[in-house]
Amino acid sequence: MYFILHFIDISNRGDVCSTVLHNATVVLHAQHCLDSATLENDSKVAFFVPTKALVDQQFKLFIKYLKRGYRCRSISGDEVPNISLSDVVEVSDVVVMTPQILLNSLDSGELASLSVFTLLLFDECHHMKKHYPYNDIMAQYYVDQKLSGSRLPQVL
Repeated sequence: MYFILHFIDISNRGDVCSTVLHNATVVLHAQHCLDSATLENDSKVAFFVPTKALVDQQFKLFIKYLKRGYRCRSISGDEVPNISLSDVVEVSDVVVMTPQILLNSLDSGELASLSVFTLLLFDECHHMKKHYPYNDIMAQYYVDQKLSGSRLPQVL
């Protein structure tokens, strides 16, 4: 299966890219980001998929291909009442989730900004419509933070 990732490059510096990636390649991008971390710069990767079924599927792939020692967690709507995204992010290197989980956490103020992540990976972007959570994340948080000069994660 291939991931079709379509994003308009909203940055001249290449913070956002558009590409087609194979499953293992997505994990390698995440792993490279994590491997590049320093003690001062703790890397966190968020991988977004549109459904709970895909959260479970992609989480298994990360577990299979991600280098041993990295902490990977999944979170879906079923778990939200019992656990906060900020708690999951704090104890994880990679979080696989639906985009609505992040959007709700940002909207409620549970997460202050996208800067908690180093890399955002969006899967199934070809399904995006006007108010799809991917669009809302990028429009309401990424672009606004970029314009304010805040530190932002790379987007793939």
